[in-house]
Amino acid sequence: MKRALWLGCLLMMLALCAGGLAEETLPLRYGSTGDAVIMLQERLTELGGVRILMMHGHTRRVKSGPMAAIYAARECGADILLFGHTHQPVVDRSGDFWVMNPGCIGPSVRRTYGVITLEDGKVDCAAFRL
Repeated sequence: MKRALWLGCLLMMLALCAGGLAEETLPLRYGSTGDAVIMLQERLTELGGVRILMMHGHTRRVKSGPMAAIYAARECGADILLFGHTHQPVVDRSGDFWVMNPGCIGPSVRRTYGVITLEDGKVDCAAFRL
């Protein structure tokens, strides 16, 4: 099953689903306070036995470097750290631990997206340019 793991733009998530590129979406959850809609900062989820820490990344200051986000992912036992905010694609692996930023699929000179493949207990992450 194809899933869209959403880290930021709601319109892009809806476009993926409408275009048939994703059968199911897994967004960072929303909550509300009065008239304001807020996005939760982080979400730990499990797909196919693989633990993924998803975050937009701004609260971990990823524009200054990913180390705070990496520490958070390792602390909660994640196999993959998936973050956004910088709009710069990153795919890095250290042993069985992956760090991935899919980049930016929206209006940008360098449009990219990420793919995480989970098959037979193995993980592979890649970023592609549109």
